[in-house]
Amino acid sequence: MLLTIFGLYIFKSIMFIKNYDSDKIRLKNEINNYTYNLRNNKTELYIPHTKTEKLSKSTFIAGAKMFNHLPKMLKEVESDTVFKIKLKEYLVGKSLYSMKEFWNKQQ
Repeated sequence: MLLTIFGLYIFKSIMFIKNYDSDKIRLKNEINNYTYNLRNNKTELYIPHTKTEKLSKSTFIAGAKMFNHLPKMLKEVESDTVFKIKLKEYLVGKSLYSMKEFWNKQQ
């Protein structure tokens, strides 16, 4: 299974976020202390607002956005090894030749 250069970039960015210190990257439901459940709060990462364009394109922000764009069933995988395999299979199946394709593809 070979990834395109865009698939490899997405794969590495998401794996960086997945393996990063969990104190710095949190789920939306850990940040927002609402008493009601929102649809994606259990699987969506919190993305802080940034003041500059440069910061909004950093690995932390871009990787979190890519993770949030994954299908729910993929985000819910708990094992890091299984997640890595499933993510690679998902990206190989998409055959991405631009970042626009990743953002426009239906989950």
